[in-house]
Amino acid sequence: MATTDMLYWLWDVAVRPVLDALGLPGQGPAGHPAASDDAMPRLWWCPTGPFSGLPFHAAGSTLDRAMDHAVHSYTPSVQALMSARRDEHYGDEPGVQRMLVVSPDGDLPHGAREVDLIRQLVPGTRFLGGEQATVSNVLALLPAYPFFHFTGHAGLRGGVPGMYLGGGEALTGRHMRRGIVSGGALAYLSACHTARYGEGPESGGWALAGSFQSAGYRHVIAVLDEVEDSVATRVTDAVYNELLGIDGRLHPERSARALHRTLRRLLSSSPRMVTALAGLIHLGP
Repeated sequence: MATTDMLYWLWDVAVRPVLDALGLPGQGPAGHPAASDDAMPRLWWCPTGPFSGLPFHAAGSTLDRAMDHAVHSYTPSVQALMSARRDEHYGDEPGVQRMLVVSPDGDLPHGAREVDLIRQLVPGTRFLGGEQATVSNVLALLPAYPFFHFTGHAGLRGGVPGMYLGGGEALTGRHMRRGIVSGGALAYLSACHTARYGEGPESGGWALAGSFQSAGYRHVIAVLDEVEDSVATRVTDAVYNELLGIDGRLHPERSARALHRTLRRLLSSSPRMVTALAGLIHLGP
């Protein structure tokens, strides 16, 4: 998990020089009269090597933070970002929005709240839980659901990032074939380490978040390191309500700004939450 000292260091050695070079002035902390999230420019980070697990968007301090300058997103590669941007032009399909929610663990009380929240917001939600949430079942259903939400446990096995499913199985990037979800809108991976890169030659170099984007989900929200169950649910609640339009539909094109607004709002009321929130990131256009 990020520490305040690390966020100060990251600001000084990497983030502030980039923002200065791009000419992106700060707009003040959330709640400041000059701070307008809708007017902020977008900035994409494509980190490599040891930098791939660092929260550039959370760098800084209460006086000046990266999120006060731009809306930050991440991408595994320039090609991945270009593909997601191209797919974004097709927009959302008409009719009932279909959401697949996977929650294999019954020991996460706040996770159950996430499931209830999504069911209320998205009428076309299908739930897969417990022992039914196997790798084969998830992969069989994914192509039919433009929206995907996972709440549960994730981590590294043999240096490979995976989401832990029913029966002790793990869904890894190697299961996620490129383009298997045609018209994928948003994959929200509400679990620790879902944006963490693997370790060693067997990992394939892809974080789970990048694998979901490669599979066809143009927007992905995931977690770099660890996040408390209650914090993850609080963010999930706020983000989905930001995505919900007056037409009663989710608008995935708002994903980056929805997460950005949520994090800034929480930090404005409780600056000490920065280390707990720093791991939550967005991938996509």
